[in-house]
Amino acid sequence: GSGRLVFHVAGDTGGVKSPEAQTLVAQGMERSFANNLKPASFFYHLGDVIYYSGEVGRYFDQFYDPYEHYPAPIFAIAGNHDGATSLGNDRSLEGFERNFCAEVGTYTKEAMDTQRMAMCQPYVYWALDSPFAYFIAA
Repeated sequence: GSGRLVFHVAGDTGGVKSPEAQTLVAQGMERSFANNLKPASFFYHLGDVIYYSGEVGRYFDQFYDPYEHYPAPIFAIAGNHDGATSLGNDRSLEGFERNFCAEVGTYTKEAMDTQRMAMCQPYVYWALDSPFAYFIAA
């Protein structure tokens, strides 16, 4: 083995007001795979995937579209905005659970025409044991 683990990490990405910064970061992460002998194994999202109140209907423009071409898995933990409730969205974490805690091989309607499947994390908070690190996602 190489003796190292390479991954991307970011949080607070929901580009609801101005998606340009999120788009530039996503494109930079995609470019890091080109001609890279040890590319990132995954993207570890630190929460607040969707603004403002985790609305299911915002997953395409704030998650699936920006990361459509990201070639590795995207793990995430729920941030306070992902679980917030608002008028008309009374079930906390509904969108997060649908798009990150799905059955293996699930394409959600939020993904629209992208080829990114929903993640199959065991729950909104989880642990990942790897040869080089133990991630406690809480």
